[in-house]
Amino acid sequence: RPSSRSPASRAMDAVDDEKKAAFVELQTSLMQTTTQIRTLQQNMAQRDGDVRRAKLVQTELSSMPDDTRTYLALGKAFVMEGKKDVEDLMARTISEKQVELEGLEKSRTYVLKKREECEGQIRELLSSTPDLARAIAAASR
Repeated sequence: RPSSRSPASRAMDAVDDEKKAAFVELQTSLMQTTTQIRTLQQNMAQRDGDVRRAKLVQTELSSMPDDTRTYLALGKAFVMEGKKDVEDLMARTISEKQVELEGLEKSRTYVLKKREECEGQIRELLSSTPDLARAIAAASR
């Protein structure tokens, strides 16, 4: 009498539970690091945009006379500030965001290395356990 179970299910039964658990753990870790990288890249893009906007404001202010009225957005309101105060704020914003960018880049580099290690461990596990590789290939069909 033929078995009602699929070939993929039978193949997975042949694989050691410890190897399955290791693969699932590595796969989960890989997905988490990929998500972390995406989040870090989004944060870096945000900080980079903040720096570009602050530099643009600095460029525009440099061509204006010192007695020009300048305004800062404060929620839904605008507050009048001196040109020098706005220039100082933009300079602080640029330096703070650049420091944040450096920290995010270091974090991104670390997480990229972590992801590469995880990918290597998955490759090693699959090459050392052909039954697991076959079972995964059969399950993905």
